[in-house]
Amino acid sequence: MLCPVCKVGSGRVVQLPAGLNVTQCEKCHGQWITAAAFIAWKDKPKAPARSPKPLPVVLETAPAQTAKICPDCGRIMGKYKVGRGIGFAIDHCGGCGGVWLDTDEWDVLVANNLHPDLYRIFSSAWQKQIRDDELRATIDAAYRKRLGADTFQKAQEIRAWVQAHPEKRALLAFLAADDLYSLKEH
Repeated sequence: MLCPVCKVGSGRVVQLPAGLNVTQCEKCHGQWITAAAFIAWKDKPKAPARSPKPLPVVLETAPAQTAKICPDCGRIMGKYKVGRGIGFAIDHCGGCGGVWLDTDEWDVLVANNLHPDLYRIFSSAWQKQIRDDELRATIDAAYRKRLGADTFQKAQEIRAWVQAHPEKRALLAFLAADDLYSLKEH
């Protein structure tokens, strides 16, 4: 295997704690997962999983300088955000279906119980959800900055109450009126 990170051709097959066989680079300790190995692992009966406690993600991620090349088929791999509070992206080859994980990324996926869903991360629906979550966070941050944290929190509580109220439209009209008692047309 030619490592897509350090470009060294030395790798050895290792078994991850969850029982998945991968090829690990001896220099950077990144891991190459073939689609066939993942499918075989996924299809193998397993003991009932314990519900692990999510670990805080403390991996240092450096901005990618260049695209990674698939060690199996030589194609350029795509980067896919993991999301769900995890700040790194995973490299996936659209040609052969292989996955490159940098050091400790598998451990974070296992700790957050995302390892069984590894290939779902590459789906359009998963990536769209990440983009939607990021947009929501950006909009919330803009309102929080403009209104202040306390006012923003109170506004969220009021909004949730109004949204759930059976007289929502009347409440919105009441709140939007400049002068409740004026008969003038605006």
